[in-house]
Amino acid sequence: MTTKIKAKKGKIEDIIDNLKVGALFPTPSFIIKDGHMESNQSSKAIFRHFDIKSDKSIQIEGEGKFKIDAEKIMKVIQKLKPEDMVTITFDDNETLVNGPRMRFKTTLMVPEEDELFSKIPFQFKSLEGSNNGGKYPHVTDGTIPLDTHFVLGPLELKEIVSYGKIVDLDKYTFKVDNGDVVVLVGEADSMKDHVQLKPKVRVEHSKEKMFVTFTHGIVDLAPVIKTDLDIYIKDNNKPGFFAEKTGNRNFMVVVPPVMEEDEPEVAEEPKEEPKKEENQEETKEEKVESTEDEEFF
Repeated sequence: MTTKIKAKKGKIEDIIDNLKVGALFPTPSFIIKDGHMESNQSSKAIFRHFDIKSDKSIQIEGEGKFKIDAEKIMKVIQKLKPEDMVTITFDDNETLVNGPRMRFKTTLMVPEEDELFSKIPFQFKSLEGSNNGGKYPHVTDGTIPLDTHFVLGPLELKEIVSYGKIVDLDKYTFKVDNGDVVVLVGEADSMKDHVQLKPKVRVEHSKEKMFVTFTHGIVDLAPVIKTDLDIYIKDNNKPGFFAEKTGNRNFMVVVPPVMEEDEPEVAEEPKEEPKKEENQEETKEEKVESTEDEEFF
């Protein structure tokens, strides 16, 4: 049986967006079997899970492991009309993209053995000693729960990231204080540009006070999100878990934190920093760089 995916242009675009996550996975790998597509991959300490099943809006047939040039295929599909049906066929060494007035052929690659995780490398369990009936992701061999959970509205992450462009720094600190969520964009330094935001958020479960800072991955993730986004965090030593679920589709990204020793605070007045602070800042920067490629799950 020929392996193929068939759906309207917009649905195919969403699938490719979920597979490549901005620039994080330009040539994603995935498995197709029993009307189901699944991909579990890691890149630069970021983990991405995506799965989707056939339904009335999408047809998935055949089986096998595949690797595609997602950037190139997306550029071709974007030229089609919104109502156009698109069929992507995986056959021998070719990926064929067919639209009503277009047929595009490109190379089909084979994933390396270690490119795909056989399963999600973390567990979903109830919180120990909690009456909350929800399941929370547990990292570090299933021993540590990401037990602060809140939900951002559909466009909130895009808006947060838009301020990163204004202050010219992609650094986002999520601060939770007794159920309130504030996002600091940029450096918490009175001499530098920064923005404090109170996004539209629904807090499901939280500690009294905590914070976690992210840089790498958030900008790539933001354009992919179309609906409510579930965010699970713990502290500034554990990764953030970002999840979106819509009907027959699951999409999850695990992002490493930037490990900072102190909670960022916005200074009220400019203060001259002592010279010895420079060495401390260099040490922090070295520490951040050294953790960028660590596996946090």
